[in-house]
Amino acid sequence: MVDQVTAVVMASSLALLAVGYILRDRRAYVFQSVGWIAMAGFWAIQTVVYEAGNMSNGIFTALGASFSLYLSYYSFEAFYRSVESEPLRFIAGMSVIAGGIYYPFEWVPALAGRLIYFTAAQTAWALNLIGYDVYAGEIITVGGNTYVPIVGTNVSIILACTAIQAFALFTGALIAVKAPWRTKLKGLAISLLVIHVLNIVRNVSIIVLVNDHGYDFDFAHNGLGKGFSLLVLIVILYYLFEMIPSLYDNIMGLFSLDTDLPKAKRRS
Repeated sequence: MVDQVTAVVMASSLALLAVGYILRDRRAYVFQSVGWIAMAGFWAIQTVVYEAGNMSNGIFTALGASFSLYLSYYSFEAFYRSVESEPLRFIAGMSVIAGGIYYPFEWVPALAGRLIYFTAAQTAWALNLIGYDVYAGEIITVGGNTYVPIVGTNVSIILACTAIQAFALFTGALIAVKAPWRTKLKGLAISLLVIHVLNIVRNVSIIVLVNDHGYDFDFAHNGLGKGFSLLVLIVILYYLFEMIPSLYDNIMGLFSLDTDLPKAKRRS
C-alpha cells in the first residue's frame, strides 16, 4: 500500500513539475511550487518508512525533503514577484527528465530485471578477466525486490548497483540546461560512458573485497563503494562545468535565490 502511495505522490509531483517546466508564463511557478511540495512529501515518506534503519540514506532523503520545500517556497516567490528564474526552470526540467528515466525501472520489475542482468553480466565478465570463474544467474524477483546473483560469489546485483540513478540525473541535467545540443550530447556520451565503466569497476572491487579479503559487505558497499561513487560523480560534474558553464550557473543559482529573485527583472 505504501508503495502505491509513494508512486502516486511521485507521479503527481513529476506531472506538476512538467507543466511548470513547459508553461512560459508566471503560472509555471505555481505548478512548480505545488509539485515541489508533493516531492517533499515523497522524500518524507522515504525517510520515515523506507530509510529509518539506514542512516546514510535517511540523511539524503531528509535533505531531499528539505530542499524540495526550499524550492517550493522560491517557486512561489517567483510567481508572486512575476519574475523569470532560469535555475528554477532548469531544476524542474531536470527532475522531470531524471524521474521519467529512473522510476519506470524502479516500479516495473521486468524493466529492472533486464537492466540488472545487463550490469551483472558485465560485472561477471570483468571478474573473469581477473581470474574468477563466475557468471550472472537468473533474474529473481521476490517481494517486489529484483536481483541477479553473481554465481560463484555470495554477492547479488540489484537496481542500485546499475548506476541508473546517476545516469538519470546526468541525462536530466544535460537535457534541461540551455546549451548547444552538440555540446550537450558530447557531455552526455562522455559522462554516461565513464559512469558505466567505473560502476563496473566499483562492483568488481566490492566483490573482490568481500570474497577474497573478508571485508564486511556493508562497509565495502556503503562505505568504500558509495565514497568512490561520490568522488567519481564530483569529478564528472567538474568536467561538465568546464564544458558547459551554464550548467554551473544554474546549479549554483539555486543557492542564491534569496538574493537573485528580488533583483530579477519583472515580466512585462
